[in-house]
Amino acid sequence: MLKKIIHSNYGILYVILILNIFIKLIYIDAFPISGDEPFTIFHAQFDWNELKTIFINENNPPLYFILIKIWIQLVGTHSMLIRIPSIVFSVLTVVYIYKIGITYFNKNTAILSSLIYTFSSYMMIYSHEVRVYSLFALLTTGSMYYFLKLYEKKPKTKYILLLSIFNGLLIYAHFFGFIVIFLQVFFVLINYLHIKNVLLAYLKSSTLTLLLYTPYFPILYVRFTQSAKNGTWIQSPSGLSDVYYMLWTFFNQPFTTIVAITIFVFTVTLFIIRKSTLNKESFFVASWAFLPLFSLFLLSFYIPMYLDRYLIFCCIAFYILIPISIEYLFKNKSTAVRFAIGSFFVCIMLFTFNPKKESNFRTPDKVVRTIEDLKKEYRSDAIIISPSWAYRTFLYHYDKVLFSQAKTIDRDMKDRSIYPIQTILDIDTSKLNSKKVILFLDDWNGSNSNNQSIYSYLNIHFTKAKSVQVSKSTISVYLKK
Repeated sequence: MLKKIIHSNYGILYVILILNIFIKLIYIDAFPISGDEPFTIFHAQFDWNELKTIFINENNPPLYFILIKIWIQLVGTHSMLIRIPSIVFSVLTVVYIYKIGITYFNKNTAILSSLIYTFSSYMMIYSHEVRVYSLFALLTTGSMYYFLKLYEKKPKTKYILLLSIFNGLLIYAHFFGFIVIFLQVFFVLINYLHIKNVLLAYLKSSTLTLLLYTPYFPILYVRFTQSAKNGTWIQSPSGLSDVYYMLWTFFNQPFTTIVAITIFVFTVTLFIIRKSTLNKESFFVASWAFLPLFSLFLLSFYIPMYLDRYLIFCCIAFYILIPISIEYLFKNKSTAVRFAIGSFFVCIMLFTFNPKKESNFRTPDKVVRTIEDLKKEYRSDAIIISPSWAYRTFLYHYDKVLFSQAKTIDRDMKDRSIYPIQTILDIDTSKLNSKKVILFLDDWNGSNSNNQSIYSYLNIHFTKAKSVQVSKSTISVYLKK
């Protein structure tokens, strides 16, 4: 019975799903809640009316916030429980990767691409992060699967509807979902003369998607114009090396990246030599991978947006493209040989797979423990935190009860003498002058130039008694002169 399941087209998928669930669950607490996660958790605690106001100024659409708000109401904010939705989205992505492989290519492609995805350190990080990105990857992969379904001789109505729903959810999850839709439009247009019925099916699907998104278009317009006018916090690319580093992120380590690039280069070279004709499915996956990789790189010189997590939607295409390329390069070899060669790439992904990759920015629990120790040692009566937005991460680990009081948190922090500030001008210094011992958390180790005004004030009015470095954070103890 077990042998029959494994040898069926979808039997191996169950094995890969179990593997994904196991790996992702055992590493669910590999990192503490950090980065942008506390931002999501904190704002998901507001009531629905307040959330509507937040969405007007928020850089991300509302879908993930809504889902996490519902989840928090069910399970609370414990780090392990709150990461379950991201794991679920990540595991479900395997289903669509496998379905694309088995439906439009072959079993080798389905299995190998699913395993490459499974052993991606990059995807492992986002499978645990309490942010939208694992959902973004799932919706993109599902959308692409249902888009390819339109190319059947008579596209079924259910696939048109499913594509509409997935695309609607996609752009409610992340604004870069529109890039996924633009890729689909591009593909429909260049294939229009050959497959005209697809255009009609896609128009039906797109019309429904746009109707679903109509309430959010005014906010989209405001966010886009503000980003175009004011720029973003992301830096422009430094050069073509950024493309290489992006691929390095996708493929774990430099060695794996070089192997992947070599496979792609040999495939293109042999394709030209053989004067082959590329089937539409392979062309689609290649476009899904390389068009965003290079077009967003070029666009980022004008509006910076070349960030690895923003390109998670095209990362999956590279995982599918590797076995497609291997199938083409060795098409004269047997299925078993092609699978063995593809398995070699899976093995180097496995050997370079690091689900507990160290990060200097993912140690807020250690920072808080250090602050608690220093507070006991020196009996401090105030804590300054800079940059100001770092207070959410600090409070999540320092005082969960205080963190959960979203409505009154500003007042409550003042009552506890916790001051998140950007510069010394953000606080009434008379409040600090009355303090005997102040702890200063410089959460970016002086990389924020505004912190210098805080250091200057403290050095004039207080004496530095101790300074402790924890990863990229510096905690200093100041005693009243």
